[in-house]
Amino acid sequence: MARPPLPLGQHGAISVTSNNGRWIARCRVRGLDGVTRKIERSGKSRTAARLALQDELRSQRGERAEVLRPESRFRDAVTIYLGKVTARREDSTTDVYSYWLEKLVLPQLGELRLGECDVAQMDAFFARLERGRRVVEHKDGTTSAQPLYAANTRRIHRAVVAGVLQQAVLHKAIPSNPVRELERIESPKGHRKATPRGLTAEERRPAAPGVLDGHPSCGTQGQQLTIIAEVAGRLTCSVRRTALLPRRARRRARRLARPGPSLAGSRPCGRGARPIRACCRARTAGRPANPAGWRPDGSTVDQG
Repeated sequence: MARPPLPLGQHGAISVTSNNGRWIARCRVRGLDGVTRKIERSGKSRTAARLALQDELRSQRGERAEVLRPESRFRDAVTIYLGKVTARREDSTTDVYSYWLEKLVLPQLGELRLGECDVAQMDAFFARLERGRRVVEHKDGTTSAQPLYAANTRRIHRAVVAGVLQQAVLHKAIPSNPVRELERIESPKGHRKATPRGLTAEERRPAAPGVLDGHPSCGTQGQQLTIIAEVAGRLTCSVRRTALLPRRARRRARRLARPGPSLAGSRPCGRGARPIRACCRARTAGRPANPAGWRPDGSTVDQG
């Protein structure tokens, strides 16, 4: 009776032999097209050759080759993770993640084996970040101890570490991501967020001397409103021009800041070229609220 063929996508037994100091792993694999082929891979040891051949078989089946293994170091997963972040995320995000990895994460976790990165190890790492304190000197001469890393900063650290360990999960180096089992990151007890406040008159005045005081030497009212809007954009990025000035003041500022009437949007009137909108307002002055009572020639219609 003839030997049955291999199932589609499956391989036969792997044999490993030594040849001139190199180990070669071979097997037969039947592709999805039904053709059986011989595949071989080499390595420095018997195990390395077998693992290289298994990775090649997985890649041919469309599976992920196991580049990371439980004995791989944490920094090996960082290299793969940063490569994906650089290709998929914005440059600013890549810079932030690279900065915290080089400054904080790798010095403490870089030499750990991926198999050692369990929940207890990650919890101890983030507990050290939470306990970190720095001494801050206030204007009145007093000092106080404040967290070294704010809660939002530690959330960035957690996202970075979780992303690195997720690469180990995808390569089947660890069964699950231990960072996902940790508790939520919260602000320390007694630590409150700074209350938002507006700039005082003394803080705003150096940005535009005389304008905020309404001095006549700083131009017309429309020019002053325009300068105020520009100053608000320079003082802080959290204040929008539309939030600083009401809509009517913004329109007046734009209208008065124009060097002259636009001929494209103007038409001749008895007093010279004026904007169409101004002409319409002049013609409709004094008309009743219901425009249906008016004829094109300006006469009224008796609706009684």
